[in-house]
Amino acid sequence: MNYCIFCKILNKEVPAEILYEDDKVVAFPDIAQLAPVHVLIIPKEHITSINDLSGVVGEEIVGRLLMVA
Repeated sequence: MNYCIFCKILNKEVPAEILYEDDKVVAFPDIAQLAPVHVLIIPKEHITSINDLSGVVGEEIVGRLLMVA
């Protein structure tokens, strides 16, 4: 992905304050916070749409996102 801001954050092309990171996900504060605590948790694998999450791999990614949250 050439212009995915989240991929750029993962590749350290855009700075972010990493709050949590493991082999599957990264968490960091939203740059335009709408609440006192507004953290984004993203998978390290680029996923274009939630429709792309299927089967065991999708369940693993979504499960990890929920556990980190």
